[in-house]
Amino acid sequence: MNPNIFASGSCRLLCCFDKKIQTDVGKQCNSLHHFNMEFQGGYNFLGKLHTARQHLLLLKFLIKDLSLSKDDQNRLLSMSTNSPWFQQYSSQDKDYSYSKSLSSIRQNLATSQLFLFEICSMKNALYKETYLPVAEELEGYRKDLILSKSKDECRKDILDLVNYVNKKFNKPKIVLVGHIRNWIFNKQHAFIADRQAIYELLVEMDSTFDNVYYIDPAVFITNDDLLDDWHYKPQAYSKIYKKICTFF
Repeated sequence: MNPNIFASGSCRLLCCFDKKIQTDVGKQCNSLHHFNMEFQGGYNFLGKLHTARQHLLLLKFLIKDLSLSKDDQNRLLSMSTNSPWFQQYSSQDKDYSYSKSLSSIRQNLATSQLFLFEICSMKNALYKETYLPVAEELEGYRKDLILSKSKDECRKDILDLVNYVNKKFNKPKIVLVGHIRNWIFNKQHAFIADRQAIYELLVEMDSTFDNVYYIDPAVFITNDDLLDDWHYKPQAYSKIYKKICTFF
């Protein structure tokens, strides 16, 4: 039986579960939340998230430990509002439905055997009115909203996320995925302090918790796997999905 898997992150993680990638790798799973690269499949995508605090808020919302107004859903999830992301995705996937996505994930979340979270940003300011994490892409990267958190603040956010998953689910496996540390495989690439800080925090989580595992993309990819400094080509999704498969 194919395992149920829940993932939350950017397109770099969510595209790894596209059905074509699964077919190419030759191992299947039931992904509750992923990005359909060919824009077909109907409902399994709520939006891209980048920080532990965002992942935690999403999980609390899905489990109904937290209520989010429509406005707050719009702020957190790019597919809940008439955003550029929603317009692009839904115009290509004619069967897409945000409400069906939400319902489907909620119905199946309790049976998830593996939880994956991509933590790839230190920029995690909160709305002063609601303490909801800022979704950078929905706010147009406004400098008055986007503020960097310290390493200690990010550590607390990751710990809160891991402890919540461990509390709410039965013997979960938790896989944390970091950002691209390009300078590891490209000696000409500048060192990026935030990406290195995230790497160090995720290594720390891997060594602290028996059921937490870290995937470092820099171990699997090369310059040829990148479209640019932030995005993968399909062959990189296959490489990372193969690594994910070792956890189920």
